[in-house]
Amino acid sequence: MMTIETKLSEMVSAISGKQKLSLSSFVKFLLSAFFLIKILFVSRKRPSQALKPQNQSRFEEINWSDTIIYTALFGDYDNFVPPTKNSLKNIKCFIIFTDQDVKFHCGDKIQIVKVDINGINGKHANRCIKMNPHFFLGPHKFSLYIDANVWLHSPPSAFFNGIPENASAIFFAHPDRGDVLSEILYCLYRRRISFLEFQSLQNFIRANDVGSHLLFEANIILRRNSPAAQRQGSVWWQLYQEYPYRDQFLLFQSIVKSGLRFETRDTQNGNSRINRFAVKIGHKR
Repeated sequence: MMTIETKLSEMVSAISGKQKLSLSSFVKFLLSAFFLIKILFVSRKRPSQALKPQNQSRFEEINWSDTIIYTALFGDYDNFVPPTKNSLKNIKCFIIFTDQDVKFHCGDKIQIVKVDINGINGKHANRCIKMNPHFFLGPHKFSLYIDANVWLHSPPSAFFNGIPENASAIFFAHPDRGDVLSEILYCLYRRRISFLEFQSLQNFIRANDVGSHLLFEANIILRRNSPAAQRQGSVWWQLYQEYPYRDQFLLFQSIVKSGLRFETRDTQNGNSRINRFAVKIGHKR
């Protein structure tokens, strides 16, 4: 049987290391300004091609006893806060994939899976497991991914009380920005992506009209373990292998290409950073 380490190494191997571009700050500013003006000029708003479930679709109650909550904690990036015992009382289990010696009292619902990533980039290892639960979790009906810096303090059933029968995922709308192009420009402005990474994204931006792509906050994702969700995860990972920067940029395109039906949770009654069952904690850096 293939181990988790072997599977990760095999899947991440296609991501090539990105060389750092050495340019003066002034040249970077001029090039960035040129590309921003060019993109904003050619960007056009188009109707969304994503398949949302029809409003009249019946809701299915989530079977929490067959739901796995999981996270992936690699490197020295996130402050992991253990979930409360109450938050796990109805679920199948909570799995923590990590390369660290995580030390806290583990109840019978928590499984710590120690992974020797053996030189693999920790961010890539996280994204691989995040996007492909069907490869790493084992049998389950639903999965709930949470970032390692999201503290689970109450049962998720307090927020996710059901899912449309014809939907395979629930995503949170981004609380601050509505489309992927705005997020790319914001990340460039805040230096969360480099100019080289932005330059590498040019083909993706031009080919996919990202100004019309909905932006999701991808730190909490509920998925049905269905062929449609598995296909979307695989497409998302394929896109990430080509553009290994921020998975939010690529999520909507993976939904469109895979034909995934989904539901969106808005930010009026709690978003993915603070809500009735979880709170986002700051990164270490």
